[in-house]
Amino acid sequence: MTISSSRSWRRLFLHHERGQALIEFSMFFLFLVTLTAGIVDIGGLLNDHISVEYAARQGARTASVLGNQGSADCAVIGAVNAAVSNMPNLKLTGIKIYQSGNNGKSTGKEDDYPAGAYCQVTNSVPCIIISGGPCNGNNGNCQAPPATVCGYLPAARNNSPFTEDSVGVEVDYTYTFRFDFALLVSGSFSANDYAVMPINPVAIPSPVPTPTQLPTPMPTIV
Repeated sequence: MTISSSRSWRRLFLHHERGQALIEFSMFFLFLVTLTAGIVDIGGLLNDHISVEYAARQGARTASVLGNQGSADCAVIGAVNAAVSNMPNLKLTGIKIYQSGNNGKSTGKEDDYPAGAYCQVTNSVPCIIISGGPCNGNNGNCQAPPATVCGYLPAARNNSPFTEDSVGVEVDYTYTFRFDFALLVSGSFSANDYAVMPINPVAIPSPVPTPTQLPTPMPTIV
């Protein structure tokens, strides 16, 4: 083999090595970017999930305090929306206010509100509306529309001491991933969270004291 042919083979081998290194680096870089995007998406999902848990607790707390007041649903919707505001990747798809059983789930008595429901107060009068629609005079109470189901009106909620209802608030939401290619999914994730609290009773009755019988005085012997 001549010197010129040996140099040609060497140049060809080095060129092949450089091409192989470029391919390996490209594959590693793509994997690294995908991994980083996945971490960002999962971190955002967990952060927003904590916010949804907080929103459900705020809604349940509001429903617990207001009890059977007529505008309780409007206040619950307002509390939930306020807790998840300024979250561009999170979209509420529904709010459910229900009578809770022993397992924390709905007994079938519930008020369901679709996406876009919010509470508006005008001249001290609350109203539940959908996406900027007109108020139909519901005064903050459940009415269809805008609600899809009205099966647990505030007036029907029991707030008697020792037998009060447990009210639950379920928040349905959709989380949109920041990077569509992360996790190799379509780009969104739907879930729900809920919280349950007992309705505050009107008043806790004070126990009736039992009268104490005074001892009979002993007769004095003179």
